[in-house]
Amino acid sequence: MRPTSAIALAFTLSLAACGSRTPLLDEATVPDAGPTFDAGCSGPGVVTLVSRPQFTWFGESIAVDDTSLYWLEHGEETQGEGRLMRVSKCGGTPEQIATTANYPGRVVVDATRAYWSNQSSSDTGGVMSVPLAGGAATILQASGNATGIALDATYVYWIDHGAAVMRTPKVGGAAVTLASGQVPWDTVAVNASRIVWTNQPAMGWSLTAMPVAGGPLITLASASTGSVVTYPGLAIDDTRAYWIAYGPGYGAIGAILSVPLDPATGGAPVMLATAYPTSIAVDAANVFWTDYPNMTGAGAVKRIPKSGGAVSTLASGLADAPSDIAIDATRVYWTGATTVMSAAK
Repeated sequence: MRPTSAIALAFTLSLAACGSRTPLLDEATVPDAGPTFDAGCSGPGVVTLVSRPQFTWFGESIAVDDTSLYWLEHGEETQGEGRLMRVSKCGGTPEQIATTANYPGRVVVDATRAYWSNQSSSDTGGVMSVPLAGGAATILQASGNATGIALDATYVYWIDHGAAVMRTPKVGGAAVTLASGQVPWDTVAVNASRIVWTNQPAMGWSLTAMPVAGGPLITLASASTGSVVTYPGLAIDDTRAYWIAYGPGYGAIGAILSVPLDPATGGAPVMLATAYPTSIAVDAANVFWTDYPNMTGAGAVKRIPKSGGAVSTLASGLADAPSDIAIDATRVYWTGATTVMSAAK
């Protein structure tokens, strides 16, 4: 299994764009016996929604809508085929809804379609989309170097790895460069007013924002305020950005930090918790993250109020290293190397 990017990236910038990928060794997906949920797929406890044979790579991206979970599975880095998968939030038999190039990155969904990025060794399928109701996948942009991805009502935003922040209409059309002269690194988020991304220049990093409508770039935080921003370690709400920082050094403890999106409101970055986080998500009240200490031992899923306070552990003793995280109104979901799991929020 490939180490989680969040830890492997710490002050080793070149690792963000490379690393070995474990191929899909078994096409058969074997669900667990199945948890018992109510009609809304809610229930107590920690459950395994999908299990796969050992060494099958689930990837590092998961998304959720009202009924289903979506995740990307990798092929090999230089050959083979990846795929986009879906399963009911209640568990069951997963469904393959699209194939993709061999090195998919991140997946996001809206009410009708799934969108994903692909940092393939080829130049096809950089930003792709598929109808949730069924149908053929569409290549929105053929760049082979797309990493992070985000949506608003009209556009798909993505990172052209190490080069630019890009945007294209969800219905297809020309790509627009929103910010160049940057070194954007794998993660981007958007709300009604701001686009936010991470930069990893050779001598440090920064958390950068710009207005959705266009305008000057704003440095929200930099190397002097919190170490390395890791992938997929960024989430935003209407007023603040939340991110994962690591370093210096391999295996060093990391942190969950927060900063206002508008510097005019004042306030320096705030550290909410120390941890070994590998991914992050936020709702109206809390920050959630997956935790994997030093890439050894047992992982966990944790929560802290956005305003700070006590850390709550929602799941622990996770032998299958937790990587990416998603949340809905009642539950938290995460991918492991051979599982998709869920716990009550």
